[in-house]
Amino acid sequence: MKESGKKYAKIQTLAPEICSLKQNILIVDDHPESLRLLSQFLSQRGYKVRPTRDGKLALNFARSTPPDLILLDIIMPGMNGYQVCEQLKACPETKDIPVIFISSLNEVIDKVKAFGLGAVDYITKPFEIEEVAARVENQLLLSRLSQQIVAQNARLQAEIEERQRVEAELRESQHWLSVIIKMNPNVLYVYDMLEQRILYLNRELYTDLGYSLPEIQQMPAAFLPNLIHPDDLPAFSEHISRIETAQDGESFEIEYRIQHQNGEYRWFFSMDTVFTRTAEGKPWKILGSATEISDRKQAELELKTALAALERQIKQRFLLETITLEIRYSLKQDQVFKTAAAQIGRVFNADSCLIHTYTEDPNPRISNVTQYIKSESKSLLDVEIPVQDNPHAQFVLSQDKVVVTDDICAEPLLENVRDLCGKIGLKSMIAVRTSYQGKPNGMMCLHQYNRRNWTQDEIGLLKTVAAQMGIAIAQANLLEQDEQQRLKLQQSEASLAAAQKIARIGSWEFDIIANKITWSEEVFRIFGLDSTASEPTYIQLLRMYHPDDRDSFKETVSLAISQGSSYKKELRILHSSGQIRYVEARGTSVFTETGEVIKLLGTVMDITDRKQAEAALQLSEERFYLAFEGSAMGLWDWNLVTGEVYFNSRWKTMLGYEADEIENKFTSWEQLLHPEDLPQAQAALETHFQCKSSMYEVELRMLTKSGDWKWILAQGKVMERDAGENPLRMTGTHIDISDRKQAEVDLQFSEQREREKAQQLAQTLEHLKNAQSHLIQAEKMSSIGQMVAGVAHEINNPISFIYGNIIPARQYARDLVKLIEIYQQHYPEPVPEIAAELAEVDVDFIAEDFPRIMASMQGGANRIKQIVVSLRNFSRLDEKDIKLTDIHEGLESTLVILQHRLQSHSKGREIEVVKNYGELPKIECYPAQLNQVFMNLLLNAIDAVEESLVISHSSLANKISTVTNNAGQMFEQNPQIRISTEINRDNQVVVRITDSGPGIPAEVQSRMFDPFFTTKPIGSGTGLGLSISYQIVKDSHGGKLQCHSEVGRGTEFAIELPISQKVKVKS
Repeated sequence: MKESGKKYAKIQTLAPEICSLKQNILIVDDHPESLRLLSQFLSQRGYKVRPTRDGKLALNFARSTPPDLILLDIIMPGMNGYQVCEQLKACPETKDIPVIFISSLNEVIDKVKAFGLGAVDYITKPFEIEEVAARVENQLLLSRLSQQIVAQNARLQAEIEERQRVEAELRESQHWLSVIIKMNPNVLYVYDMLEQRILYLNRELYTDLGYSLPEIQQMPAAFLPNLIHPDDLPAFSEHISRIETAQDGESFEIEYRIQHQNGEYRWFFSMDTVFTRTAEGKPWKILGSATEISDRKQAELELKTALAALERQIKQRFLLETITLEIRYSLKQDQVFKTAAAQIGRVFNADSCLIHTYTEDPNPRISNVTQYIKSESKSLLDVEIPVQDNPHAQFVLSQDKVVVTDDICAEPLLENVRDLCGKIGLKSMIAVRTSYQGKPNGMMCLHQYNRRNWTQDEIGLLKTVAAQMGIAIAQANLLEQDEQQRLKLQQSEASLAAAQKIARIGSWEFDIIANKITWSEEVFRIFGLDSTASEPTYIQLLRMYHPDDRDSFKETVSLAISQGSSYKKELRILHSSGQIRYVEARGTSVFTETGEVIKLLGTVMDITDRKQAEAALQLSEERFYLAFEGSAMGLWDWNLVTGEVYFNSRWKTMLGYEADEIENKFTSWEQLLHPEDLPQAQAALETHFQCKSSMYEVELRMLTKSGDWKWILAQGKVMERDAGENPLRMTGTHIDISDRKQAEVDLQFSEQREREKAQQLAQTLEHLKNAQSHLIQAEKMSSIGQMVAGVAHEINNPISFIYGNIIPARQYARDLVKLIEIYQQHYPEPVPEIAAELAEVDVDFIAEDFPRIMASMQGGANRIKQIVVSLRNFSRLDEKDIKLTDIHEGLESTLVILQHRLQSHSKGREIEVVKNYGELPKIECYPAQLNQVFMNLLLNAIDAVEESLVISHSSLANKISTVTNNAGQMFEQNPQIRISTEINRDNQVVVRITDSGPGIPAEVQSRMFDPFFTTKPIGSGTGLGLSISYQIVKDSHGGKLQCHSEVGRGTEFAIELPISQKVKVKS
C-alpha cells in the first residue's frame, strides 16, 4: 500500500501537465449519481468529459470522436461493460484507448475477465474520488508515454531496416557478380609474366576501357604504371609476388583501378591462377578473369555516406537529449540558460549563441539573458535588441518557423538594424522563437562572423531545441517561483522511467572480441534476475532459452556474426520463477571499417501478454465460427483479399441447396443473384467500402434450386480494414423476405382495385374538373386517363342528344312562329284574353331572339363536343401500347383542356400561346404518357407566368412594357408561352415549351427532377410531376428532358424523342 501511495503521489504531481492538454474522457455509467460525481469532479480537474448512460451510445461516441480514456461501468442495461470493452478492442480505431472499469463487482474473476478484455485498471465501488483521479491521471500519462516510445522505436526500426536493406542489396550484388565470374566468365585474359604483356583479352574489357585490341597487345612493360592507379601498384606487385610462389590450382583475387582512355579510373575485380609454367617450373602465363565493379564501389561509398549521416543524426539526437535533460534538471534559471547556450553553441559550432526572453508588458522588449561565445568572439550581453521598427525580430516572434539568414547584407528584414549588425561584425545568423502554449516567451539566435550556409539538419535540430527550450523556460520560471514544482518535475521523470519498465523493452550489447554481454536493467527484469548481479556469459544465456528454441537462437546469432545479418525472432525463455515466457529478440551487427563484425546490438521485449491474447483470440474465433454455423439466419463471412466467402448451412438451405452444392466463393453469390439486382448490390457494397454508410443493406432476388426467385434482405458490415482503410473482411446475414414482398404486391393490387372503383363514381363534368385538378396536383399518372375518358363518354351522350335536337327545335320554333303569323293575318283582332297574352309574351321579340338562343346553344354544344374530343384524345384510354402518333394533336388536346387556365389568368391578363410547329412525322410512342408530360410542363409554365408579378431587373433593362394591377403590382404586359417543334440533326423530334416567367435559380435546377422536390407552397404540389415526366421521356421513350433557365429571362423545357422505338408498333 505504501508503494501504491507513492505511485499515486508521483502521478498527482503530473496532473497540471496532463490537464493542460485538455484530454477527453468518456464516462459510461447507468447510475446517475456516480455519473454526475465523476463528470463534475473530472471537469473541475480540467478534463473534457462526455458522460453517457448507454453502452451502445458509448460505442458510437468512441468511434466518431475517440477519447483519450474511458471510465466504464460493467452492470448496465442492454449492453454491459464487458461487451462494450470487447467491441472497443475489436475495432482498429478504438483498440488502443485505455479502459478503466468502475464496478461494484469485487470478485477476482470479474477483475480477471476485465483485464482479459484489455482493461488497464479496475476500480471497485464505492470508490474514493481522489483515487479515481490519481488512476485516471496515471493511465493518461502511461498512454502518452507509451505512444512516444512506440513512435521512437518505429523510427529507429525504420532506420535500421533501411540500412539492412542497403547492406543486403550490396551483398546480393557482390554474390551475383561473383557467381557470374566463376560460372560463366565473360572477361578473360592471358598475361605473360616473362614478357610482361597481355597475350589474350576478349573484347568487352578493352571496349569498356576505350582501347582497341592491338593497343592492349602492343603495350610494353610500362603497362602497369601507365594504366593501374599509382595507389594500387604496391598491392598489385604483392599480388604478382604471390602468384610467382603459387601452387598449382591456387587462385588469387585483387581489386584495383585501371585508367580509361578518357582519363577516368575504373574499378576492377580479378581472379588469377597459374596457367602455364616454364621448364624450370616457374610461373609463366597467368589465366585471369576480371569484371568491372565501379558501381559496387560507388554503392559502398554511398552506403558509407548514409551510415555517416545516420551516425551524425544519432549524435545530434544524443546531444539534444543531453541538452534537454540538463535544462530540465537545472533548478536555477540562470543555470538553465547558461547550460543551454553552451550546449547549443558547441553542437552547432557557432561563433556565439544568445538566449533572449521576450515580454509584452508594459512594452514589447527582448532582453539578453545569457550567451555562449568562442574565445575570440565579442560579448553581446550589453547589446539591446529593438522590437519596434525591427521587422526581423517581429517576424521571428510571430511564428514557430526557423528564420535563416545566410547573408546579413542581402536580408531585407534586417535593413533597419543593419548598422547594428555591422557594428558587431555579424555576417550570418539563424533565429527561432521559443514559446509555451502557443505564446512566445523568448528567442534563440546563432551568430556567425563569416558567411555560412545553414543545413536542413541544423535548421530542424534548432527548431526542436527551441521547442524544448520554450518548455524549459516556462518550467524554470515556475520552479523559481514555487519549490514544490521542482518536486513534481522530479516525480515526472521517475514516472517516465516507470513507463519504460511497463513497456517491457530492454536493450543489450554483445562485444564479440571481449566476449562480454551488457544488459540494461529491464533485461534483468524480463529474465527475473537481480539487476545488481553481473551479466551472464553467452553459454549461460543460451541455457536461459527454452530447450526447443536454443538451436534456433544459436543459429541466428551465428549468422549475425558470420554474415552481419540482422534478425527478429520470437523465442521462449525460462524465467527464474520457473515460468515459460515469450520474448521478441531483435539484433543487428556493428562492423569495422574492413567489414568485420565486432558487436551485436539489440533489444528484448516481453511479449507474453500478446501471445496469451493471440491464443485467446484464436479460441474466440473458433467459438465465433461454431456460433456462425449454428445460427438460424443465413450468415456469410467474406475474405476480400482471397475472394473466399464462407456460407453457413442456413444460407444454402434457404435457397434449397445442400451444403456441398454451393462453393464458398464470391462468384457463387454473383451467379445466384438476379441480373437486374447486381448493379444495386455492387453500388451498396462500394458505398460501404468507401465508409459512406455504416452498414451494407440491400433487398435483392436470388435463384433457388427449383428455379424460382426468392427475395432476400442482405445486410453486412466490414469488420477489418488495412492501414489505408481498404476493406479486408466483411460479415453479414441473409433474411428471407419473400412473404413480405408478396404482401406488398397484394397490398398494391388491392389499392389499385379500390382506386378504380372510386373513379367509376365520377358522373358529371364538375366531378371531371375536380378529379382532373386533384389528379394533376397529385401526379397520379396511372389513373387519370381512364377517369377522363369515362367521364367524357358520359358527357358525350347528353351533349349528343342536345346537339341532335337543336335543328328540330329550331324548325319547330319556325313552324310555331309561322302559325302565329297566319293567325294574326286571319284574326287581326283576337279576343281580349289572347291579345293580352300576346302583349305579355312579346311574340315579336321571341321570334327575333329565339334563333339567336338556338345558335348560342349550338355553339356551346360544339364547344362541349370539342372539349370531349380533346379529353378522349388526351386520355388515349384505348392506346396502352406504342403507336404512331401525331405530336401536334397531343399538344392541341392538352391546350384545349388547359384553356380555362390560359383565359382566366388571375393577374388580369390572358396568357398568350405562340405556336411554331414544324413539319413532323408521326412518331412511335405511348400517347397517353406523352400527353401527361405535356400537361405537367404546360401547367408549370402557367404557374411560372402567374408568379411573375413584380417587374424584374431584366424587364427594365430590356424596356419590356409593363402594366399595374389593382393591388399596385407591376408585371410584364404580355405574359406568354411559346411552343415549338422541329427535327434536329440527330433525326429526333424536339418539342420546346418556353415561358416568360421569372426563371429558375441554378441550385433549384440541379434538383428539379428529383422525386418529391417542389418549391410550391404546402398543398400546391407533391413534387412528382417533373420526376414522372423525366422518367416517361427517358425510361419509356429513350429520349431526353432538359431544362434551360436563367433568372429574369424565363424557362425552357426541351423534349427530345426518337422517331421510332425498338419494340413492335401496334396500329
